[in-house]
Amino acid sequence: MLYSKSNALKRYLGLLTLLILAQIGLGFVAPGLPPLIFGSCMVIWMIKNTCQYNEICCCSKKPAEDELAPPLLPNNSTQQPAAVKSERLFYLDNLKVFLTMMVIVHHLTCTFVGGGWIWNFNGSKSDENKIGLVGNWLLTTNQAYFMSMFFFISGYFTPTSYDRKGKVNFLKDKFKRLGIPYVVMCFVIYPVVMLSSFLIIDDVKSSDSTFSFNEVWWYSLIPNPTVLWFTGWLCIFNTVYASVDHSEHTVMACPKPLKFLCVYTPPLFILNLGLMVAGLGSFLYMPISWASLPFDVLCFFGGCIAKRNKWLESDTPGGLVEIMSNSWTRIWTYGIFIFACVGLLVFYLLQGFNDGVTALSAYIVIGLVFFVQLDFFRRHFNWTGRWSKILAQSAYTVYIIHPLFVNLWCWIFLKAYEGSNGSEDIIFIGTNLTSTSEFTSPDAQEWLFGGYVCANIGAIASTWFVAYWVREIPGFKKVL
Repeated sequence: MLYSKSNALKRYLGLLTLLILAQIGLGFVAPGLPPLIFGSCMVIWMIKNTCQYNEICCCSKKPAEDELAPPLLPNNSTQQPAAVKSERLFYLDNLKVFLTMMVIVHHLTCTFVGGGWIWNFNGSKSDENKIGLVGNWLLTTNQAYFMSMFFFISGYFTPTSYDRKGKVNFLKDKFKRLGIPYVVMCFVIYPVVMLSSFLIIDDVKSSDSTFSFNEVWWYSLIPNPTVLWFTGWLCIFNTVYASVDHSEHTVMACPKPLKFLCVYTPPLFILNLGLMVAGLGSFLYMPISWASLPFDVLCFFGGCIAKRNKWLESDTPGGLVEIMSNSWTRIWTYGIFIFACVGLLVFYLLQGFNDGVTALSAYIVIGLVFFVQLDFFRRHFNWTGRWSKILAQSAYTVYIIHPLFVNLWCWIFLKAYEGSNGSEDIIFIGTNLTSTSEFTSPDAQEWLFGGYVCANIGAIASTWFVAYWVREIPGFKKVL
């Protein structure tokens, strides 16, 4: 059955709104309980659909014939038009590689500036040293674009896949490539990452005298997709996409940078800011930060619209290529974007943190980064070769397994530091599984800077190396 666009989208958006309000409301009564309940429901939903669409349990059912049929075309017929060869956008593959590298850098930065990974080095002094200031600047600018860009790219390739496969085969493919890694992360990789984080630290102390590390290890066994919240939400978005009527495609011109910055961005930014102020924290495992839920929804379905209307192809009148070909548009877009990024860094280094300046800079980055990043990569990285193909093909596997290597290289740094300076306290507050610490040696800042650089190089190189060989295991390429 095909739902109308309005009814289906209203139904999903209404449910999303109710769940958000329920989590915020229940959070005042029982903090921590709503995310656990809603997160558990998300894991169950992913397991159910992954099993059903991959026919690996008794709940699998044979799809109806109308579900297997190709989607309706705008003329309400099922006759597919002659295939039209689309322009190959190699720069999107290279952009995915860059974004995946930035995910690794982001999580290592979280560790080295005390920004919220499993171990937090020198977190109590992150606002007093240059490493912490630069690191928090990087975290702010990253969170203003990189996950939303992942959703945009995923959305861009969705319509073609749906048209070719039909609803059931489309969802079957999605729950195979996205659902299976999600489930494996919940029940295999996450427990390994967490338990190894505890076991390889020789001396763990706590600010809570009643805290016993041996009593909370079981927290590691609570299913959690961690970084693969992204694939879970992709499954939600793809299910929504497959549930709406595609007999009439959305016709829309590509917005210009100024219009996107001044018309589309403000209401979503205010809504996103409201979720942050309300203390939502995370929703169905999605971290609520700059450019999160409202922008992720916009970017995924915006990517679908971009594909239908060929915004990224060079011969499309009014498309992104034509818009960014205008010299003045490109100059002011790049100029304001660079000013916002560099200006925030300079402000941090001179004045320290300021919520208002951070919010203003994040707003500008969110409003312009897609035009800058897509145009920059199209102009300079629209090529392919042996190594770029290897990197692009392994990027998804890298995204899945990178927590293991972030953990490994942080441990290598910690052992090297302790070998030279003696052990430092890794402190866990109560039963919180995110640590805090304060490195006290005179040359701690030099060690942190050198360790941060080496850990990034080592983690990126080793993760890609292992990811390449993991994909070579028979049968793994069907999923990875």
